Amino acid sequence: MDQNVDETDAAQARSNNTSNPILSMDIDAEKLKGDAIGSTLYSESGLLKTLIALSKFTAEDWSEQLEEQLCFLWDMTFEEDVMAVLMEHDFINLACHAIRITSEPRLVEILVGILGNMTGRQDVRLSLSQSSTAELLLSLLSSSDTLTLLQLVRLFNSCVWHVNKGSRSSDFDEDEHSGADTEVESWVSLLIDEAPALNERLSFILRSSTNEELLQSALELLNNLCCISSKNHYYSEFLSTPVLLIGLTEALHQLLNSGDGDTLNMVWEEKMERAAVHWSQTMSTFTLHDRGIDLINEQRQTVMRSFCCIFDPLGLPENIFPLNSKKLEILDSILDVLECFKRKHNYCPPAILPRLLTVLSLMSPMSDKNGGELSGMEELESEDDLEKHAEILTRVFDYCFSVLCDTETPDFLEAFGDDPIPKVNTLLSNLSKCLGTDIQKVIKIIQRHLN
Repeated sequence: MDQNVDETDAAQARSNNTSNPILSMDIDAEKLKGDAIGSTLYSESGLLKTLIALSKFTAEDWSEQLEEQLCFLWDMTFEEDVMAVLMEHDFINLACHAIRITSEPRLVEILVGILGNMTGRQDVRLSLSQSSTAELLLSLLSSSDTLTLLQLVRLFNSCVWHVNKGSRSSDFDEDEHSGADTEVESWVSLLIDEAPALNERLSFILRSSTNEELLQSALELLNNLCCISSKNHYYSEFLSTPVLLIGLTEALHQLLNSGDGDTLNMVWEEKMERAAVHWSQTMSTFTLHDRGIDLINEQRQTVMRSFCCIFDPLGLPENIFPLNSKKLEILDSILDVLECFKRKHNYCPPAILPRLLTVLSLMSPMSDKNGGELSGMEELESEDDLEKHAEILTRVFDYCFSVLCDTETPDFLEAFGDDPIPKVNTLLSNLSKCLGTDIQKVIKIIQRHLN
């Protein structure tokens, strides 16, 4: 993957300097009370001095002193009372003005980071969705500065998460619900207008960056965006483009280390699980509308390579266990896409069947040495996960059984690659340890293919 996103030594140095100055505890608390912001010990006059400096900022004014002041403000914005004061003094417009006129990446990073901290407030999110502000922030997605992009994607993730929450929740009182509706409508309208730009800019980040944190956050943002629905439209429809699918695939393979070649012996790591969750859920949303279904079918070879990169490590007992809700979600989303293929053209990607049969053998209840039952569900903590396990196991069986019934023997054996017979016999041996009449049906069909 080309490293087109700039990650210079200066940016690396800044990445080691993202913690903000610590407020000295050697102060007279009583003296500060009259100047304190709300219930905090932060000085309002100190905050106002920083805002005055920012309001007078010109492109030549960047200094270590201003950086220190703004970093301290960045720390302060975890406090609700501080955010309220900033909104009273039009901080969003001050920040946007400084961003427009500066060429200093660190200043942009800090200001976007402060705005990101403030997105817990609905009035902030509404202000950020207004055209001039939103266009400025979206234009920053073309930045070559990785640290700025990290803060920017974090900001958008927060806003989009709240949009999804607002569109689903019925737990608001009347005033809050009205505000949530306004926020959702404002952001959805903005995102639809900016969909072409988002496609290009997010795809470029996913294709070009080698920063794992940025890739993970960008995949999460896409997943959150694709969860948006409004007026019977899914926002993923606007993101169902070849350029974005290429970006999604490149990022997934980067995070799965699939460029190393040996996916069969991978150790399943948390970063891989997180990437696979966001990638597969995004792909699942594409199956909800014709545009996405057409894209998946047009790019099915690309999609299948990604599925194999996920299934290869998950096909090992040491990786699929302990089975958890995230792995169940990955399987559930992948099945959405596989079933979409089958509905569209009665098509099953050849390489998928052996891998899915392996997952079936691992997820199915087995008999232990004493004749008891091992379910593979011991690690699942909630009733919902247990129900999800049963549902996905049924879906895996139904898909495999349907494909086995429709597949000719030469095609079945070809799916196992070179020297298929030993591989099929190993699979049969594993399936024979599983309990249930459904598994016996699968075994009989496979045996027929061997005879």
